[in-house]
Amino acid sequence: MLNNSIKKIKVLRDKLGRIKGTEKIGRYKKCLYCSKKFWAFPSREKVGKAKYCSKKCWALANRGKHFSPETELKWRNGNTPIYMKLKNKFRHELKEWRIKIFERDNYTCQDCGIKGIFLNAHHKKSFVEYPELRFNLLNGITLCRECHHKLELNFTKR
Repeated sequence: MLNNSIKKIKVLRDKLGRIKGTEKIGRYKKCLYCSKKFWAFPSREKVGKAKYCSKKCWALANRGKHFSPETELKWRNGNTPIYMKLKNKFRHELKEWRIKIFERDNYTCQDCGIKGIFLNAHHKKSFVEYPELRFNLLNGITLCRECHHKLELNFTKR
């Protein structure tokens, strides 16, 4: 039977005040996957993490729960969206294009004029629909995070 009371082990000190033993606070719990007893610290219990005896039991118990339509925002019926595949394929070219756009616009948002904050390099014409304009500097504009978000919201409402 599990003892659910919190235990404290007394700290033993030598003549100079150094700790001989260690203080152990917590209690034994039962693993939800394998039913093995394990020592759970109060801090882990407080945040709800003292449920499994090991990472292996956690992984086995949660198999298949993390990548599903309910939990994954980018999930599209099991298929990766085309723009994600393209951005992965051209990541080095995109990085260079992005830096050139920022340098051309002097690291300044072209909508509100704010300088030196979180910036995005935005494609004026769609990255997927206009492949010939993907890395054209005239197709890019520097926007701050807020202006970019407003622009994307206006685009999705159309």
